Amino acid sequence: MTANQVKPHRGFLRGLVALAVMIAFIVISWFIMDWIWGINYVVWFFSQGLLIGVLAAFISMVWKDLNIHPWLVSAHPGGYLAACLAILTGVFLSISTIPKAVLSPVPENGPKVSGIRLIWDTFISLIVCLGIFVLAFVWLITIVPAMYFVTLISGAPARIGLLNPEAKETLVRTKGPSPSDAKSPGAMNTNIKREYFDMTLCDKPVTLTFLISGAMLKAMHQLNVDMWIVERVQSLFG
Repeated sequence: MTANQVKPHRGFLRGLVALAVMIAFIVISWFIMDWIWGINYVVWFFSQGLLIGVLAAFISMVWKDLNIHPWLVSAHPGGYLAACLAILTGVFLSISTIPKAVLSPVPENGPKVSGIRLIWDTFISLIVCLGIFVLAFVWLITIVPAMYFVTLISGAPARIGLLNPEAKETLVRTKGPSPSDAKSPGAMNTNIKREYFDMTLCDKPVTLTFLISGAMLKAMHQLNVDMWIVERVQSLFG
């Protein structure tokens, strides 16, 4: 990945539109949670921040490795929102693979299944995929907008690492020969093993950012930063 791939999107207007959309989603989530469940959105978001960050980091590792989408840590509102919409689109499109797999001819060396099992697996798979899509849509409305403002801070180390992935340090660990080989200088040189570890922040930028986000939200919740935000907002409209 080159530095050009992580430069902010050109388009100031698109950034403003994306920022306005995310702020609108935050306001909508705030009113819906307060109206239906009597829960303050900001307090809920900060209190669940650690869980949100850890789950997001886990998903980023197991679901086709979301670390290949560095726009998820972008500081540009348009790039960030576009990356999140792309993920939602991918979840929706994954549903189409179910009937395609069922209706496609089965290879001769493929597994043989009964009609009842095929109907059962198709039905359950559709329910699971639809459920994942609904959860992804709720995530887009309730989590993504507020998380953007968090990643402005927590994503800074990852964004720096993505500027130039080649600018990294290498840690070398040497392992000497066994005591039985120590008597032979020639054997000592040939038995030395070196292990190389690349020290960089850009290998898993999305996972790194989500983990920092979770820890940061937990700390801010303990410091009552969320209540301070609620009080400031209420004073503006109070």
